Amino acid sequence: MKVKWGVMGAGGIARRRTIPEVVKYAVQSEIVALMDAAPDVSQEVGKEFGIGQCYSSVEELLRADIEAVYVASPVFAHAEQVKL
Repeated sequence: MKVKWGVMGAGGIARRRTIPEVVKYAVQSEIVALMDAAPDVSQEVGKEFGIGQCYSSVEELLRADIEAVYVASPVFAHAEQVKL
């Protein structure tokens, strides 16, 4: 059974490395939801990698059917995001 991941922050390193590598190589996990403060970014990246659940807030992402979260947002946002 695969672990269902959500990703906070869909641009930068997540788009260039994390998301493509999980999609390509992960055997026991899958990214099922994305969140980015810029809705167009999460939608674009979701479409690019076949991830259907795309959100623009942390609260929305955390309501999704996920079991783990990868925090790939800008460093300054981490503390506030992980408190939720």
